[in-house]
Amino acid sequence: MNAARAIAILETAGLPLVTTSEAAALWGVSVKAGSEMLRRLAAAGVVHHLRRGLWARGEIDPLRAVERLAEPDTAYVSLLTALRLHGMVDQLAPAVQAVTTGRARSVETPIGAFELHHLSPAFCRGFDRAAGFPLATPEKALVDVLYLSATRDRTLSRLPELELPRAFSEARARWWVRQIPDWRSRAGVAARLRSVLAETGSTGRRTARRAPRPAR
Repeated sequence: MNAARAIAILETAGLPLVTTSEAAALWGVSVKAGSEMLRRLAAAGVVHHLRRGLWARGEIDPLRAVERLAEPDTAYVSLLTALRLHGMVDQLAPAVQAVTTGRARSVETPIGAFELHHLSPAFCRGFDRAAGFPLATPEKALVDVLYLSATRDRTLSRLPELELPRAFSEARARWWVRQIPDWRSRAGVAARLRSVLAETGSTGRRTARRAPRPAR
């Protein structure tokens, strides 16, 4: 099979992201032959190698790559990236920020940089696909930031200026806090959320400052 035929088959399949085994199946060749063809296409700039066994065809929105980058673990866009997408912060994160049930890691790819932050499977919920990719709801994105900064990730300890949209549900945010398994973390995040909501209660805006330390 020549490269032009291989590309045409990928385009017909409409898969912007494809694994080596998926491509090989589409082409009707062995995984080894599929890998060789993908390397040829990557050398020609037709596809991009994102991680072992995963390839992107042409230009792709990095937000749509998060879920497949984290496979076989669950992942969704959250934290500062989600807050910006929901119009809650103006600050642009240096990388696409997401949470995953897998290990925490930073990933550099030809289509962009990614920060994957670990959450336990029981708490790695609260997203929908209305945007065309898994995206945390406004409430869960905020709680994810408060939770991770209160537990292990000090890179998220300073929230930028925050504006809560009209549709933001304080009750829903508090409900998510109650789902945190560890009671110490739950108490700390509850205190941080109260502080944020108190500061935004009258104006809907919160001036950036270091969040209070979680309760011990």
